Amino acid sequence: VEGVKQLDDKSLDSLVELIEMNKSRPIFYFFHTYEIHDYYLDKPVFHKYVTNIFNKNEVRLFDLINLLGKPVWRQPRYEMISKQLMPPEGIRYVVDLYDGAIFYTDMMLGKFFDKLRDMGIYDEAWFIITSDHGEGLGDIHNNNRNSSWSHGRGLYENLIRIPLIIKPPKSLERDLSDERTMDEFVQTIDIAPTLLSIIGVSEREDFSGRSLLPLLLNGKKLDDVAIFSEELNTEEFSVIFDRYKLIRRPKSNFFADRNRFAFELYNLKDDQFEKVNLLQSENSSKYFPIHNELNRVLGEHFNTLFIDEKFIGEPVREKEQESE
Repeated sequence: VEGVKQLDDKSLDSLVELIEMNKSRPIFYFFHTYEIHDYYLDKPVFHKYVTNIFNKNEVRLFDLINLLGKPVWRQPRYEMISKQLMPPEGIRYVVDLYDGAIFYTDMMLGKFFDKLRDMGIYDEAWFIITSDHGEGLGDIHNNNRNSSWSHGRGLYENLIRIPLIIKPPKSLERDLSDERTMDEFVQTIDIAPTLLSIIGVSEREDFSGRSLLPLLLNGKKLDDVAIFSEELNTEEFSVIFDRYKLIRRPKSNFFADRNRFAFELYNLKDDQFEKVNLLQSENSSKYFPIHNELNRVLGEHFNTLFIDEKFIGEPVREKEQESE
């Protein structure tokens, strides 16, 4: 069930009717809604969940909000947003719209689950709820050098760290780990292997991800693996391993010099909002070995995907970092 632009009672009824027609056999549905993605459209249904409605005629912000949903790198006025020139009232309004979209979606999914309970399906069904990305809402990163708005223009944690909620059948609850919230690095590529293992299909060798069932069923800690992300709009790449995260992007806005990169290194355990780029800190040289190792891992991984011999770039040097 793809592309439900308007999540409302009518679309839910259509989905429930589809499930009712097929409930006598095993079923799998992928339900994709854009309500939270399109929060900037300022839909009236969000307003009762928003406390900070302001006078748009006075603040003159609405056109800027709408830019968040367009190819913003082609819009000159996006610079007003990225440079934090949006007034405080406007920032609060955007955040409230986003929260309103989340509350509205949560309410509608609650209605959907209630309908499935009435049908006798909910208790013994698996549900996996996730997202394809987060959203920047004016957060400041990299020693006050970067801000993040919208999505598709960076790899900070507010954009790539997403919710993953898994509800198992009630009959399995006694077998599950007692942990209700698990602090583990997992990836969206782990969802497909998890679904296959649920129905008893062994993991495929050509899958990059891994099944999360051992973690879900008995709380077994997963082996540490490197977590990769990429943003092809801006040719940015990142890797997370243990507590450290490295972001690599071209220095040129027009990607003219593919051998010159800018790097950011963060300790996510101590700096989850990525405020302090360790490569720009007072004792930056102590982090160069960590940078070089993560950059090597990043390059090896993406070379297998893009077959780009120039991906890894040069090892970081103290002189180069001082000039960035």
